[in-house]
Amino acid sequence: MRFATAASPSEQLGIIAHRLRARHLGLDGREPLRWGRMAVVCRSRTEASRLARGLAAHQVPTGVTAGGIVLREHRAVRNLIRLLQHALGLAAFSASDVLDLLAGPIGGLDPVAVRRLRGAVMLLERRDASDAGREARATDDVLLDAFAHPGTEPLVDSRGGRALRRLGRIAAAGRTITAVVAPHARRCGRCGARRNSPTNGRSGR
Repeated sequence: MRFATAASPSEQLGIIAHRLRARHLGLDGREPLRWGRMAVVCRSRTEASRLARGLAAHQVPTGVTAGGIVLREHRAVRNLIRLLQHALGLAAFSASDVLDLLAGPIGGLDPVAVRRLRGAVMLLERRDASDAGREARATDDVLLDAFAHPGTEPLVDSRGGRALRRLGRIAAAGRTITAVVAPHARRCGRCGARRNSPTNGRSGR
């Protein structure tokens, strides 16, 4: 992975065009790559269209795919970003977030399956509350608790229940990885700061 800092949009465009051409011709020491095997990821549809026009002017064949839909506009990407934010502790999940995940590409449930899951969870909670002699919790609270604490078995034995448990396990795995990696990343950052400190090492005379 390489990084570049551009002082202006035109300089940025030139850097991108140069790297694409170099990769296409194999000037970086690797096998030449077809134009169609390369892509530029943009933040917005407007930026994608602007870059496409600019690259074409630099003799780089271009085309905006999927009608100009950028990554952040895809539901799967939005869901992955929410899972990552949750794993990093940046944003906790709400019940609506969990339902959105269930009804998205990652959860794989259609609206009918989501409604059936909510209905089954509501009936289960009412039965458990009646047996325990307590007030029944809100369905959304039960769903959120099942997501936050996935057990060894689904909350309800159904396609929706299994999807809920799977998403909960994915989120839990993300939090576990973050808890393991974060301390090492902080230590590496401190070591790098000490190495790059202007007072580190002997001063010249």
